Amino acid sequence: MVKKDIVLETLQGLVKDGQIKPEDVISEAQAEDSPIHNSFEWDDTKAAQEHRLWQARQLITYKFKVEGSAEQQFYNVKVTVNDVPVHGYFTKEKIMSEKGMYLQLLRDAVSEIKYWEKKYKEIKELEGIIDENKLKEIEKGL
Repeated sequence: MVKKDIVLETLQGLVKDGQIKPEDVISEAQAEDSPIHNSFEWDDTKAAQEHRLWQARQLITYKFKVEGSAEQQFYNVKVTVNDVPVHGYFTKEKIMSEKGMYLQLLRDAVSEIKYWEKKYKEIKELEGIIDENKLKEIEKGL
């Protein structure tokens, strides 16, 4: 069996009444011989630091109210700066004023839209909400 199959089988074994709970996943993973054990950081110091980094990312990407409407102030993008790949958070002004960064944000947006469309394709009320022609037109320009 491939590792992905084993992980999926393990997770499916934790489903109760159609629901899987993160707490149950962690409990299963604690045993060192669990197929999902290595998916977690068990060093509490490292795990705490990773959790704080996650909390910082949540804070950075929060939509702040500016002049009455909620707006994102920072964008998480992967760009190249001086021939060096950089993954980080940049101000909205920086992204909008630099063509390369803006194009990367646009690529990320298209990718997320496609992901969203695939994820929710079974929900009939959302059918046709995305203009496929416009999306293809944008992709051609990238």
